[in-house]
Amino acid sequence: MKKIILALCLILALAACQGRQTTETVQPENQPAEAVQPDTETQSPDTEQQESAVPADTDAESSEAAGTEAESPAEASGVTIDPAGQVMQPADSPSSENPDAQSQTATLYIDSSGSGFTEYPVSCIGTLTPDWLIGQISDLTGWNLDLAEPVSTGKGGMTVDFANTSALVVGPPDPQKEEFFVYDNVQLTQTILDSIQRTLQYNFIDPELGDPSNLDVYFCLEGGDVSLEGGAFVPHTQPYQGLMAE
Repeated sequence: MKKIILALCLILALAACQGRQTTETVQPENQPAEAVQPDTETQSPDTEQQESAVPADTDAESSEAAGTEAESPAEASGVTIDPAGQVMQPADSPSSENPDAQSQTATLYIDSSGSGFTEYPVSCIGTLTPDWLIGQISDLTGWNLDLAEPVSTGKGGMTVDFANTSALVVGPPDPQKEEFFVYDNVQLTQTILDSIQRTLQYNFIDPELGDPSNLDVYFCLEGGDVSLEGGAFVPHTQPYQGLMAE
């Protein structure tokens, strides 16, 4: 019996030893699972930085796109914008060349087929010149009033030199404006010269201060006399006093 009891004790002792060894070997295997968590936490800041970087790039692209859109109208139109946001005139605008220029009213005098002159007021900004007045008459009537050179002015009066492309050579426009209708080149030439002479005289001499007829106006065609069919002509060396016959 003693031997049997000793054998049982040995068996129990061996079993207890084996149980402790098994417990000690299992615990180290569970520890690596706890070491994984720090890796997950360290990766999350990088992920947040990558996510936050995407909107920043998008905002930068939006800013560049907005800048491009803002510059396009100015480049297309040539209009500049000052720091206050006010649109300024382009460099070739008449008002920017002379910002202090004031509007003034001039009057065009058109001969109405021998029945007197009809007055047409026009607005002028800046310096009033003979060439500008003649251009306004052309725009109003449709007559071609091309000049060979700018109107010359001096103590002797004004000289208007027409080009070969003017209505004095090519005749009236087709169709004519009913208000300024003429029947032939002779009537057209007399109407044109009478209208220009009176327009220049009454816009450059104030009737209240002097006699407009004292301003002599000379007419010529490419530097010579204005000659018409039928023998009528206008000498370029004398102030205009109507058509003359040979």
